[in-house]
Amino acid sequence: MKILVLPLLLLTATAAFAEDIGLRLRFGLTDKEATAWDGTVTVAPGRVALIGGWRFAQDDKVDGVTGWKARTRPAVLGKRSNNPNKGGKRAQAAAANASGVALGDNGVLFTFAEVTEDSQVTIKTVMGEFTFKLADVPFGKSVDQLAGAVELQRTAAAFPLTSERSDEDYPSAAIGADGTTWITATSYTPGLDRDERAKSLDKEPADLKYLAKAPGGDQLWLRSVLGVEAGKAVAITEPGRDIYKSAVAVDGTGRVWVAWAENQAYQPFPNNPAPSFDIWVRSFKDGKLSESVKLSDSKESDVWPAAATDSKGRVWVAWQGARDKVFRIFARHQDGEGWSKEEQVSTQTRNCWAPAITAAKDGRVAIAWDTYEKGDYDVWLREFTDGQAGDARPVANSATYEARPAMTYDHDGALWVSWENGGPTWGKDFGAYAKQGIGLYRQRQIGLAILKNG
Repeated sequence: MKILVLPLLLLTATAAFAEDIGLRLRFGLTDKEATAWDGTVTVAPGRVALIGGWRFAQDDKVDGVTGWKARTRPAVLGKRSNNPNKGGKRAQAAAANASGVALGDNGVLFTFAEVTEDSQVTIKTVMGEFTFKLADVPFGKSVDQLAGAVELQRTAAAFPLTSERSDEDYPSAAIGADGTTWITATSYTPGLDRDERAKSLDKEPADLKYLAKAPGGDQLWLRSVLGVEAGKAVAITEPGRDIYKSAVAVDGTGRVWVAWAENQAYQPFPNNPAPSFDIWVRSFKDGKLSESVKLSDSKESDVWPAAATDSKGRVWVAWQGARDKVFRIFARHQDGEGWSKEEQVSTQTRNCWAPAITAAKDGRVAIAWDTYEKGDYDVWLREFTDGQAGDARPVANSATYEARPAMTYDHDGALWVSWENGGPTWGKDFGAYAKQGIGLYRQRQIGLAILKNG
């Protein structure tokens, strides 16, 4: 069973559940060998609403809302540039040096409901127990327990939104004027049930035809959350589709607009032709869905939609589209009851990827993307004022890997842009014969820029 990913849930929790609090508990930071950290948790006043695993593997498991069974285990660690003095890294490195074996820490995530800052949390593990007030763990501060073997961090409160056997993925969210959070996510139904796929064979099968069962495909859903109440899910598409990412925004009239990329020529394997994705939008209001409208118009694929609402209440949709075998960034926005003409946002001649979009209260709209223009990934953006495009400009343009931007305007109009950052050869030729590159799972940080007054 797969639950909607945590970043989405953090967004909804931060917006709506002031009386709920989340914590992350990391343990095993000073372990010298694989160690059991089974434990229980209680809180008073209040209750434990959810326990989830963080880096759980193998036989690690949660026991309802009372406790967990988990352990640390040896881990293969590559070189990282993260500061070893932060987040328990110093203690973990010291333990690894002493034992000669690198150990991976483990942890659990808590959601506490109906609590106050004075609520007292008691955690009992087989390696020791401790008690603290929630006020002792404010946002932005890491608190050590058990002589540095345990670390506590405040998080937003999270809760599961789906629990079906299908795979729910690629969520996006927007908040309406009445405080309702609208969430889209793609639901994928595999052909062979995951339990069937994962089971061990005790004898040689007569054949492997059962593995070729065609998948059920994708279906796009819209869900709402207001306060602690989740609304009935609304099917944006029929099942059996081929969908890649979606976005949602609420316009000035209260219509909820869902944008998504879909390959409408999809057929179940092995009859699937070469894909061609297009960008589609559809609105929802007062329990009714509009007809779907195609925003892109190209024989090549258009994918990765992002959406935002400007200060005039118009929804903007940006996306990544292939033209002449090169990915570029495009955008359209509401224009009366229709949509503006397609406009190319990016200016580079080589591939551009991963658009992000945000709007300011003064009328500006910013669209960011990453580009491979000079042989490494860099982050660029372009601002629109009253619908008119300004110049494209770099945000992160060094020789390092800078990609997948996210951004927002603050209340003072400053534009905050973050991105994934890696070394100058991240993801390039790396292996037994190429020692100078940086592997895909190594050396990743978050870059941040704050742009004020242009």
